[in-house]
Amino acid sequence: MNEQGFHSRYAYDERGGLITYTNNICAYADKEMDKLLDAETNAATEDELQKATWKVQQKIDDEALWVPCWTTEFIRLGYWRWVKWPNSATTQFCHPVVFDPMESYLYWVDNDIKKETMEAKREGKTFEEVDTVYDQYRYMDSIESLDNKDGGGKLPSVPVIPESGDPLEPSATEK
Repeated sequence: MNEQGFHSRYAYDERGGLITYTNNICAYADKEMDKLLDAETNAATEDELQKATWKVQQKIDDEALWVPCWTTEFIRLGYWRWVKWPNSATTQFCHPVVFDPMESYLYWVDNDIKKETMEAKREGKTFEEVDTVYDQYRYMDSIESLDNKDGGGKLPSVPVIPESGDPLEPSATEK
């Protein structure tokens, strides 16, 4: 996965022109990195892959190519009615580190509802639009490995919505 973001083939074409609509969003091009990425892509064993990937990651760190600090206090999500997420206290809607429901990988397709929807679509029937807003936020204690030592920041999390539909009360450490 590193290749698409850092290989020069995704930054500039053979005439030196910038390639747009690519995952190399910084237009990063470096011959040494290209060799490391090629070694990662062509690794024949798990050990080779691990060593190559570590070298790529070290180069990314040394060059400060990627700063993992993106955060947002909201997410908008549109999806077909047959896509489902768990709704329980043990499986939050989305994990606070990820903070994007699609990246939680805790969703599935309800094939019965998909079939019902596609039949209704063919027949010209519609379903009422559902606009759900989760606007109750809580802050959990920082995860130690991600702790902002200087700022003492906390990681945001969407609330757990229990089966009853009433949000859980925050714990004493969250208040």
